Amino acid sequence: MSTRLGLVTRFCLALSIASAQQPAVDPAATNLHLVGDARLNGSVIHLTPLLPNQTGAAWIAKPQFLKSFFEFEFTFRLSKSSKRRSAGSDGFAFVVQNLGPNAIGGRGSSGGFGIGRGVNPPDRGIPRSIAIFFDTHRNYKEGDPSGNSIGIYTDSDGYFMPRRLAILENAPVRLNDGKPYQVKIHYIHPKLEVALNGTVILSSNISLEAIIGANGQSYVGFTASTGDGFQHHDILDWRLNAPAPQSNSQIGYESVESILRFHDTTCLAGRTLCTPAQPVIEQTAPNRWHIILPAHLPWSASIPNPSQVSAKILNTSGTICWNRRGKNGYSCNGPSGDASGRGKLIQANRDGRLAFSTSANPENYSRNEGYFEFDLELPSP
Repeated sequence: MSTRLGLVTRFCLALSIASAQQPAVDPAATNLHLVGDARLNGSVIHLTPLLPNQTGAAWIAKPQFLKSFFEFEFTFRLSKSSKRRSAGSDGFAFVVQNLGPNAIGGRGSSGGFGIGRGVNPPDRGIPRSIAIFFDTHRNYKEGDPSGNSIGIYTDSDGYFMPRRLAILENAPVRLNDGKPYQVKIHYIHPKLEVALNGTVILSSNISLEAIIGANGQSYVGFTASTGDGFQHHDILDWRLNAPAPQSNSQIGYESVESILRFHDTTCLAGRTLCTPAQPVIEQTAPNRWHIILPAHLPWSASIPNPSQVSAKILNTSGTICWNRRGKNGYSCNGPSGDASGRGKLIQANRDGRLAFSTSANPENYSRNEGYFEFDLELPSP
């Protein structure tokens, strides 16, 4: 699949929305499919009751066409029992998957989408899925950053925990304080953005087609779980905008940041994160460049730097993952790297040029996926 990479925060449709899109899905007129402990009370989806070791899921019964573009808006409310001292657990997830309308994952920290842990045999997770997990319980053994985080995960690897593609370690609100909060999820290949109460809080560059398959049809909905602790996981309303599955029309996208100035870049097949086949290096002004650096090609982007002066790196973004076939669920990070320095954007002067790479997986770069995007400035001579 070909895509134009750049900062994609807004969009316009090249064709008429009326001809290229189906009407937004209204939950009152939609046949929801409930799984496990989920129940419907009027228009409110109760994903779990106030009981331990519960798992529930709710899916739009018919598959949707999501691989290139969709918007999903919903309001959630999480509330714990006033009779318990526990802070409530474990959280819920918005999930896109192609297993089917009966899909459900594990209890407790698995969030209803991941593989279950601590049970024998373990609960099955939802393979070939992408989940935005609103986590309300800190599991120290699993490396949770807090008991109030939001993350983008994939269970395409089939390991526990699901691979973390992006994380907001501390949400700007207390997720389970009993108040309603609005979420908007916006995807234009390859950028997935999550907004909470109108503010974008999380993003990652994802090749959704690599997860759900080439035909782009998938099931969309919610999962939730409880463990020893518990809380209500309620979805109060939701709305989906996505292209109609029967439409053969192609929707064109154009960024207001003029991403057309960048080269067409192919995202490699079989990788969860969009991974450009080649780097993009564009000089935007004297002594300034814009660079897109693929994670799987070491030292692939460079600029002339005969004086070997120090460069200033600005506006860094992006996520890369390594060890994607291993069992380490935390081998993804942004340009600053993890606590041990893995995954960091690095630079070095090599033969009169300033070159860039990542510090992840130096023994086998070809397994890395994703990219970093940044601006570079050299001091004037």
